[in-house]
Amino acid sequence: MKGYNAVKISIAVMIMATLFSSSPLWGHPGFGFKGGLFRIRLLQELQLTDDQRAQLKSIFANDRETVRALRHDLWEKRKALSEVTRAEPFDEGKVGSYAHEVGNAQAKLMVARARLIHRAISVLTPEQKAKLNELREERRQRFKDWLDRI
Repeated sequence: MKGYNAVKISIAVMIMATLFSSSPLWGHPGFGFKGGLFRIRLLQELQLTDDQRAQLKSIFANDRETVRALRHDLWEKRKALSEVTRAEPFDEGKVGSYAHEVGNAQAKLMVARARLIHRAISVLTPEQKAKLNELREERRQRFKDWLDRI
């Protein structure tokens, strides 16, 4: 059960990291979430102190370029894999090699994000962590409801 809770917290922090790292509130473009309403709600609901906001801003700013470079590398490797899968004649060994490279690039990105998330969640108080988990569960339920409708 402890492992499941760790996974839940990790997912919640990943959501938070995505929100904070792309937040227009901190001077760089955001994406999705219908104009940032969820990000604004998250900031309000967690009631971050000015010090916590500064710490989070610093954490995400320090890793922004690293994560961006890893995302770009993954994109390039996926593009190369796509091209080799359409090549004639089909070379299964080459496709497997490129697919392995994509997997390695994806793993590096996931580790970097997990490290970032771990540092970000360490800034929160236990009450804020619980609230973040609650908000994540609400969001997960809304997503599940949406999936059930389509």
